[in-house]
Amino acid sequence: LGGVQSLASAQAALDAGLKGVALARALIHDPTLLSQGKAGTSTTSGCTACNRCVVVMYGPSGTYCPETNNAVPAELNQIYAGEELPHVA
Repeated sequence: LGGVQSLASAQAALDAGLKGVALARALIHDPTLLSQGKAGTSTTSGCTACNRCVVVMYGPSGTYCPETNNAVPAELNQIYAGEELPHVA
């Protein structure tokens, strides 16, 4: 299931029997969403699903949220599915 914007929605989908959920845009908008959820400070992404992150995804700057300018290291866009991720600080 994709397009999930809150941790409650993700849990509801899993409780309904789905095997997984995608939080891609929500985490691009706010990479600390899961940590915030654990801490109880936030459980909902501010992502508006504008898809502007998709437009820039394959550009030289890599994936980031144009609304927040939360940059994801560009080298992560160079990793093919199944490859081991490098440690990125």
